[in-house]
Amino acid sequence: MPTANSLSAEQAREIRLSGWAGIVAMPLMFVTMIVVGADGMAHFPKLYPYWGDTGAQIAAWFAEHRVAVGLEVAAAAAGLVLLIWLISGLTTYLETCGGRTVVTRMLTPAAVATSVSMQASNPVWLLNALAGTPGHPTVEAFAKYTYELSWMLYLSGQMYGALLLLATAFAFRRTRIFPGWAVWSTVGVGILCALGVFVMLDGKGSLAPGTLASVLPWALFSFWVIAVGIALLRLRPDLYIDNR
Repeated sequence: MPTANSLSAEQAREIRLSGWAGIVAMPLMFVTMIVVGADGMAHFPKLYPYWGDTGAQIAAWFAEHRVAVGLEVAAAAAGLVLLIWLISGLTTYLETCGGRTVVTRMLTPAAVATSVSMQASNPVWLLNALAGTPGHPTVEAFAKYTYELSWMLYLSGQMYGALLLLATAFAFRRTRIFPGWAVWSTVGVGILCALGVFVMLDGKGSLAPGTLASVLPWALFSFWVIAVGIALLRLRPDLYIDNR
């Protein structure tokens, strides 16, 4: 079985670079989301319109935050691309340390599925941001349905994130190169991401899409991403790199 000592200097550099991708991805994926919804803290725990709000309320919110929403969508898309880079580096490290297994082979496809499914909500989100601009009339009923659809796509994408996290936890446990708390915290965040889909059952309550609680699983996922990125940066050349 390969060990960490079989890493070449070039592989180590590439893995560290993927770690930086994870560190950059976190603020792009999550911080921008919180910044856009920050003025909603006055209505805590409501950050965004509830999907139980009227079409007029939803359209008014997007008209007020049109530019910010556009920037958020672009930043989130970049962050989700960097997620694939991070997981590709993590997969390389895990395979070098513990060999290729079914679980490690799942990681990068799961990251791609998470990225693509999450980004599927972006064009729908932008439709509401563009409403009211030249060539894009505001239709209140359409605003409501597209807003709900964007949340459905976003929350459904968390299921792929949950798959990614749970598969990673198994890989962590098999290779034993990460501490036990990393395994169980990864499992915990994965379970929360899976359960987070069910906030769609709450129309206007404290768990409804648009509340702080509805974005909490993804917030924890984002912090997990930065933690993995830091871990990949801390490869020690004297222990892990074969410079021959």
